Amino acid sequence: MPKTRLAGLLILILSFAATAAATRDFAAHPAIVELDTKSDVYAIGDTHGDFKALTSALAGAKLIESAGDKPDNLKWTGGDNVLVCTGDILDKGTDALDCIAALRHLQQTGHVIVTMGNHEAEFLADKGKKKKNKKAVTETVKGKKFTDELERSHIDVDAVRGATDSGGIGAWLRDLPIGARVNDSFFSHAGNSHAMTIPALKDAIGSEVSEQGFGAPILQDPDSILQARMHPHPWWEAEEGDVLKRNLKALGVSRIVFGHQPSEVTFAGGMHRVKDAMFADPAGRFVMIDIGMSQGQDGTPPALLRIHQNGDGAAELFEISADGKSTKLSK
Repeated sequence: MPKTRLAGLLILILSFAATAAATRDFAAHPAIVELDTKSDVYAIGDTHGDFKALTSALAGAKLIESAGDKPDNLKWTGGDNVLVCTGDILDKGTDALDCIAALRHLQQTGHVIVTMGNHEAEFLADKGKKKKNKKAVTETVKGKKFTDELERSHIDVDAVRGATDSGGIGAWLRDLPIGARVNDSFFSHAGNSHAMTIPALKDAIGSEVSEQGFGAPILQDPDSILQARMHPHPWWEAEEGDVLKRNLKALGVSRIVFGHQPSEVTFAGGMHRVKDAMFADPAGRFVMIDIGMSQGQDGTPPALLRIHQNGDGAAELFEISADGKSTKLSK
């Protein structure tokens, strides 16, 4: 056999092996998880490699005993309460491995749901953004990409990406749900479910990712559930009609909770979200929980969302800061 054909065949085999190693079992690990509970539900946005911010927020909400301990020493004190992390654990900060270890550890004793963010999907798909300006890369990316952190820790990047590393980091990332329905709230990284029902979302995500990997359009398109933007206008204002209402009805929920966007936003009708502020619309139909808390982002004081069902079953929304202060957002 000619060397060129042999080399090409070898590349194909290696490529297939890497894909096979990263294959996800959607029957065992559904794309959308669902849970009903009478307990409080907490949600935290993009922690981006900042272990101190993550644990400070959890301690402020009394979900863990204290902040700053090593990941394996953290103690869940949230009882039956539920914590949802809407992804983007990786990149920007330098402690993503500790953040992952902390969340994996807390999942052993508490009800902790971690959904996938665009940074996790991009890592798995090997779609790291490359900037043309080399100086900018040196100043803003070097040492703050998850791949750099893995290399500093002498962990094989390709093994993690292929879900074959001995620590199980890659398998954990690969098997993260893309969204979660808890009571009457739907959680995902960027929020846009395109008016699909939960069964339809499960089928569509499972099918596309199984065929195309984590670079599939359903995860990576600019208006996807992991990538939808709020600029130049909120994604639900890009189409005619009440897109938000259609999404909520299809999902069977009262609100969507999403991260991904710490920036300033002005909505149709003049409603305004200040940069790095947790924000809920007055009707409580959506909550934005990315507040740029990572030191690799904006270093905003950590906080998370608490959803509490009052006596008549209605949900009340609160922002809980790292010092334990509770501020009501909306009904």
